[in-house]
Amino acid sequence: MEVPLLLLVLVIVIAVCFDITNGFHDAANAIATVVSTHALSLRAALIMAAAMNLLGAFFATAVAETIQHGLIREVGDPVTSQLFVLSALLGAISWNLLTWYFGMPSSSSHAIVGGLVGAGLVHGHSQDIIWSAVLGKVVLPMLCSPMLGALVAAGLMAIIYAFFRHADLVKNHTLFRRLQIGSAALMAFSHGSNDAQKTMGLITLALIGAHWLPADSAIPWWVILLCAIAMAGGTYCGGKKIIETAGEKITRLDQESGSAANLAGSLTIVLASQLGMPVSTTHVVVGSITGAGVVAHHRRTRLKLTEGHQLELNTDVEMELAGGIRWSVWRRMALTWVLTLPGSALVGGLVFATLRGLFM
Repeated sequence: MEVPLLLLVLVIVIAVCFDITNGFHDAANAIATVVSTHALSLRAALIMAAAMNLLGAFFATAVAETIQHGLIREVGDPVTSQLFVLSALLGAISWNLLTWYFGMPSSSSHAIVGGLVGAGLVHGHSQDIIWSAVLGKVVLPMLCSPMLGALVAAGLMAIIYAFFRHADLVKNHTLFRRLQIGSAALMAFSHGSNDAQKTMGLITLALIGAHWLPADSAIPWWVILLCAIAMAGGTYCGGKKIIETAGEKITRLDQESGSAANLAGSLTIVLASQLGMPVSTTHVVVGSITGAGVVAHHRRTRLKLTEGHQLELNTDVEMELAGGIRWSVWRRMALTWVLTLPGSALVGGLVFATLRGLFM
């Protein structure tokens, strides 16, 4: 069955729209710390993040290849393949917009995987889905990546405090401000290297399904460029609600903890990109912010109690009694993360069932 050109174009346009929502939804991951600590203005941070997202999208294609052929088996005729990709995209876009509206950082990565799984279940039941890949490259990284980000950030904070043990961190404000901006740029680069690839994989999957590309085709250069530009444009549109949640509501950040969080997150995401794992930038960054925030809080408390420093402790009672972390926000985010896969899968499945009735 030949794929109508209009349907293929529609799939590519919706894929670009997903990349745009991914950009403004996840832009906060890279710049929440620099905005909350006033290292950069919101506008300057968004411009920097957009530029680095653009560069990062050209860094690797392992994640795109995972999305392209590593999660779902052959889905049948060309028209069905287009409806499959379109359903996954609409499921992911719906989830992105819903969580953005409520200001909850969630995973665009898991939303797109959920949409694919939902469409796969409706199309041919569970045999269309490579469950071992979903578990090994999506679910397990979802559980482990926040903890890894937290551990790396805590370790970096310990190194910073050990190195500046006899120095006044306040006097090194300019140094840490520059370090935080640099680490935020690296974070935006790593975001582009992982997140833009998901749309690259879906567009390539659609082109292969329409027989415009051979089955073993690499990601075309124009697909990489298109997705990179869409991601950068979406990032520039920003996501102020999510910036406030990630940068201000989880913990109290300063220049050094913000630097450690961004650096830990970027290192974790770059590693995942090289391994072809579509991890959630959101999960990694939230974990990194938490790890850095816990160590910073304990240091402020220790200095206040044992060394007589006149440092102002956090006046938020909930955060003071819980090690510097507002766990009520964490619980709401965790619930959103748990619901992402089934929520986007439900929408993706419903959309596929509807489109199949219209086109077939």
